[in-house]
Amino acid sequence: MTFDKSTFLDLLVAKKVNEALEYKDSHIPSKLYKYVALSNRYCERNGQPCVADQYRNEKKFDALSDNDVWMTRIDRLNDPYESRAVYLRRQTLVDNGIQPEILQSLIDKARTRQVVGCFTSLKNSVPMWTYYADSHSGYCVEYKVHRPRAFFPAFYEEERIGVARTLARL
Repeated sequence: MTFDKSTFLDLLVAKKVNEALEYKDSHIPSKLYKYVALSNRYCERNGQPCVADQYRNEKKFDALSDNDVWMTRIDRLNDPYESRAVYLRRQTLVDNGIQPEILQSLIDKARTRQVVGCFTSLKNSVPMWTYYADSHSGYCVEYKVHRPRAFFPAFYEEERIGVARTLARL
């Protein structure tokens, strides 16, 4: 049985938080995979490997050898729509006495301080190798999941969700 976000969200709305988390946890696989790109770009000036890329590659290998997980700040994700499913309608905020600039500043600050790790249940996927492991020039790590509570599936929405009215009611 696959994870159904509606079931999860319905449980949350019904204030059955523990049941919702147990439902979510039961759908987290026992193994997850992370595809990692390595850069092999060369600087145009001297034909040598780019120092910044070499540094990032070393950090990725260090994390691997130290049994750490490579995480990325939300504001540095490569998808411009990542974590942007929610939006604030400026006029609704103003009408309810909320200063949009202050709220936007808090959101922007949060995006620079939160990290995310992206994993998949797909062990050997050509699209994953191509997109996330730089056309097969990276590597893939298998992780055993010991604490499913730490993982959440990605939710994809057809339309962005307005939250200004909800915030105004808080």
